[in-house]
Amino acid sequence: MSFQVVQSISSRRIAIKACQITAARTVEITDVPPPEAAGTGQVLLRVEAVAICGSDLHIYNSGTSGGEALTEPMIPGHEVSAIVEGGDTSIPAGTRVAVDPAIPCMRCEFCVRGDHNLCPHHTFLGLPGWPGAMRERILHPSHLVLPVPESMPVNVVPLLEPLSVAVHTADLTHARAAQTVAVIGLGTIGLMVLQILRSMGCRVVGCDPVPERAAMAERLGPERVFNTRGEAAVEEILRWTDGRGVDLAIEVAGPNEAVRAAAEVAAPGARVLVVGIQPDDQIAFRAATARRKGLTIVMVRRARNTLGRAIELYRTDQVQIDPLATNEFALDQAADAFAHAAAYTRGAVRTIVRFGRHTGTSERRGGVQ
Repeated sequence: MSFQVVQSISSRRIAIKACQITAARTVEITDVPPPEAAGTGQVLLRVEAVAICGSDLHIYNSGTSGGEALTEPMIPGHEVSAIVEGGDTSIPAGTRVAVDPAIPCMRCEFCVRGDHNLCPHHTFLGLPGWPGAMRERILHPSHLVLPVPESMPVNVVPLLEPLSVAVHTADLTHARAAQTVAVIGLGTIGLMVLQILRSMGCRVVGCDPVPERAAMAERLGPERVFNTRGEAAVEEILRWTDGRGVDLAIEVAGPNEAVRAAAEVAAPGARVLVVGIQPDDQIAFRAATARRKGLTIVMVRRARNTLGRAIELYRTDQVQIDPLATNEFALDQAADAFAHAAAYTRGAVRTIVRFGRHTGTSERRGGVQ
């Protein structure tokens, strides 16, 4: 479809289909206005697939995410595969792209120094107050849209955004070869971080209470995987290190018990990274533990200009992310998709909502080659 045709469609304001969260655990498919014609520095994107992220599930489960409350129906979704239909000609129409969902102001001191993820004036796809990508078309700044390898499956492209978060997380570890690492929580980002740290020469252990996720992690090459949580996870990890603790403890689960476990398994002088979003918007661990060990606590804020590096990791086969796209649903079954993802049905890692497909599900169980 040419840019001129897209402009004509937008000017007639033909409604497009979208998924909305209207209240906690309530999802509806509705008609919404299409985006306006692309302006300077923007591209018009036809959405092909959107993955359901943990932050989407926080909004779905409770009506809040990261302290931001849902006050009106909103369109979720920020992990996207899309096709360029028009706008900025630096990206040819028909190009399949991944999307960086955070839109920084590019003017404040934090943006100027390169910390775009810390911009206090940013907008973000799919958070309360800004519509997300789970609709047939979106506009997005062209500098936040990157082409992906032609051979990359449509349902895997959305996973590049969480992979960019995993890359930023690995950067913040300051990891060195042979250091010991515990990854607590083996969802999408946890499984990605596990692979990246292992590729850096670290000795990595992972733990998760969902058996299917633990089994998937085992096939990705860590030294050990424990199918457990809480105090039992602490005991297993400390036993693995002969009581010493790990150099790097990375919480990628969300619940506070995972944060506490990360502090407990950390060795003196270790770094503890908090990646997950806590359901009660509070972080709690024993102050005495952190103080006596002299821990460095690092908060991970999304991704820091790492989408391009994530694409390169995938292109060069340094990480396996195809198996993490475990389940697919058509757009008109988005309510089922959210319920499925929230319940971690059959060990779901990332549930994908596909556009342009008929009613029905395709629950592809990814294997590791």
